[in-house]
Amino acid sequence: MENILEEVKAIRTDISSLIANMSENKKDAQRGLNKLSILDDCDKLESVISYLTDAVNDMDRMQDDLLTSMDNLERLSNDIDYEMLSQTAMKGN
Repeated sequence: MENILEEVKAIRTDISSLIANMSENKKDAQRGLNKLSILDDCDKLESVISYLTDAVNDMDRMQDDLLTSMDNLERLSNDIDYEMLSQTAMKGN
């Protein structure tokens, strides 16, 4: 059971880090939008393409991180199910 609690804490930490990264990514995108007002049309296009590329890469990383967290939660759920079955089997003996 102690291992399960450690896993829950680790997953919470992972999710907190992901939320912080998402906040930073949003700030980066906002900086890009704010910068557009001072650029000429040609530079605006280059800037938008650059910030969109960065945003796509950031979203890919976030998706990978979320999938990892989901895998960890699935594994944890399976561990809990196993633990509960094991305890039920011990009580039956």
